[in-house]
Order: sequence, then C-alpha cells, then structure tokens
Amino acid sequence: MVLFGHRRREAAIAAELAAVPCIVRADYTAKDAEQVADMLAENLHRADLTPVEEADGYAQLAAFDWTAEQIAARVGRKTERVRHGLAVAGLPDRVRPKVAMGEWTLEQAAAVEEFADDEQAVARLVKVTGPYLHFALADERAKRDRKIRSAETQPRLADDGVRVITKPKTFPWARPRSSWTG
Repeated sequence: MVLFGHRRREAAIAAELAAVPCIVRADYTAKDAEQVADMLAENLHRADLTPVEEADGYAQLAAFDWTAEQIAARVGRKTERVRHGLAVAGLPDRVRPKVAMGEWTLEQAAAVEEFADDEQAVARLVKVTGPYLHFALADERAKRDRKIRSAETQPRLADDGVRVITKPKTFPWARPRSSWTG
C-alpha cells in the first residue's frame, strides 16, 4: 500500500521506470487508522485536496472510533473544523458538490446538515449560492421553529376546547380591494 507519494508513483509508472526508491514501513502493519491519519496529515496541506476529500478523511478516522479532538490533534487542524468536516461527510450526495466546487465552506455545509431530516429544506438550500446561504439558513430555521411550536400548541388548544383552523391560502388578502373599508 502506498501511503505517501501517490503522484510520484504515477509519474514513475508513466515514465516506465523499472524501480524507484521507497521506504517500507513494517510498523504500519495492522494499523489501518494510523495509516489513514498519516495520509490525511500529509495531504491536508496540499492545495488540490478538496473540502469533501478532507471531510471523507475525517470520516474514515471517525470510523475507527477516533473523536474529533483526536483527529484534530493528529492532523493539525482545529477541532471545530474537524467537526464541520464530519458533518459534511454525512451530507446527501446532492449537497456535497457545493462544497467540492467551493461554493460552500465546510461550516456552511455543516449548517445544512441540521436539516438532513427535511428533504424539502435541503432541496431549497441547495439552490442557494454565495452569501445568501446565511439568510436561507435563518429562514429555514424559522420555518422549522414555527412548525415545532404549531405541533406543540395545537393539541393543547384542542384539549382546551379551542377550534383550530388553518390560515387561508390568500391570507391576509382574502377580500378584493374594492370591499375594504376605511
């Protein structure tokens, strides 16, 4: 298994070299998590490693029961960034390209993760680009909070004998303007 130097290996193959110098590390035998951690630490500082690839690396280490703190300490990143990366790794496939193309940061994608159980909200958020995502997230949070409050309040009102009606679709403009008084 090549841990470091994948590009050098590919270049050697393309140059049809018969042999290349390498270091064989027997101490890595049966240490899969250590291999992944070292590969990730080696490549995080490269410009061509996408945020999605970074997040996937964090997820691989988390699969070995590493905490965000352990991962951060090992790869030289802040714990909060690792947490955001772990959240991104769990995002639906339709969201991940936004991060891969640089439209969203890991932090923004992690914020979208809080709506993973609401497909409609995620679909609306995926359509948003640039700095407007902040406002769209606030709007989705407000919608979610209203829905939760409504679900909690309606049964109590019904128990108290209050008739609950839904808001008309044309509210507040249910009447034609000509019938307004005042």
